[in-house]
Amino acid sequence: MPKNKKPVLRKSHTAPAEKEDALSQALAELALTVAEQEYEDMSEYELDFHRQIRRYLNQQKNDILYGALEIARFDDSAGYQLLRDTIEEHAGTLLLHREDGPEMEVNAFAIPVFVHSQGGLSEADSFQDEQAYAALVESLRSGGLESPKAKIVLVQHAYDLNEAERITYGQLNAMVREAAVSLTDKKVREAPALQRSISGWSPTTFGSDDEAVELRFLLGFAYKRADDAFYRIPEDEAAQDEYFAARMERYQAWTEAAAPLLQRILARGDKAQSLRLNFLY
Repeated sequence: MPKNKKPVLRKSHTAPAEKEDALSQALAELALTVAEQEYEDMSEYELDFHRQIRRYLNQQKNDILYGALEIARFDDSAGYQLLRDTIEEHAGTLLLHREDGPEMEVNAFAIPVFVHSQGGLSEADSFQDEQAYAALVESLRSGGLESPKAKIVLVQHAYDLNEAERITYGQLNAMVREAAVSLTDKKVREAPALQRSISGWSPTTFGSDDEAVELRFLLGFAYKRADDAFYRIPEDEAAQDEYFAARMERYQAWTEAAAPLLQRILARGDKAQSLRLNFLY
């Protein structure tokens, strides 16, 4: 984008009349402007950048978002990185403003794990041990992956790679909103976006004696105060290094403690005990 020409901000009320490719181009250009901080007063551009992304997510305009990423990928690495990170952040996060209390936040999280087995996993045999499932959910708090004050819900399904890749940014955002209702409302509500995400594992050709390695994802949602000190990243660079190192140590320790529980969740009986798990870091 030319450095000497100040871009014109697209107002939200004109978006429905624009073509998707033009909107994708505009969003990619705006991402580059924000990434490079081209002007003295960037607040208007940054606000519009975040506002556009939230709007497209809420409207399920996935083609615009993915189109902008494709354009930014080839035009500029800084703009692409910022655009991707910002879309992912807004897709997986929902802020809840309450008049009578602190601002709350719902975040999606995913835990990938390679599962080694003989003959492969059976979807029908997974998530049959309710005690192991409840203990695994609680371990996310006690193991220090989430705040002790957070409320957590874990989807009772281990997504395979194809299922995970089919979840669009817009669908993930809808799933976060459904999780927010589930975590804040005692009434049982339907969750169509979540239900659509569980399409079933892809068929495999493993024989009963084959050594199988399969990738599975645990998907969950955490509800907590937006200002919870547990998640606050220090501003000092050295303190940041210590913060992330401590978080990684907690995660590694958690994988060892959680492995027996996840074995019981992914398979039954002797098959569960024979599983070998390798968590991704």
